[in-house]
Amino acid sequence: MTHIQTEVPDDEYERLRQIAEQRDLSIREALREATATWIEQQEQVDTTDDLFRSVDNLRERSSDHNRTTLRDEDDLVEAWKSDTENVTLQEPDE
Repeated sequence: MTHIQTEVPDDEYERLRQIAEQRDLSIREALREATATWIEQQEQVDTTDDLFRSVDNLRERSSDHNRTTLRDEDDLVEAWKSDTENVTLQEPDE
């Protein structure tokens, strides 16, 4: 086990001491519990993070577009190979 030492403002120490006393814990036990809880919270995934919202937005946008089956894809390829003059490319919506 590693020993650490730090300074905290007097009011925080007093609140820590009072809560530890109410829960029948020593200051040391309360600090260990607080440290373990803080570490656990830091390691949890934050689903409100912008990264998750970006993924959800991409899913919503992709569900708005038409989807084709493999058979449709094959038919489209055959049509394109046989008649390139009538094929036009359309830019995707942004």
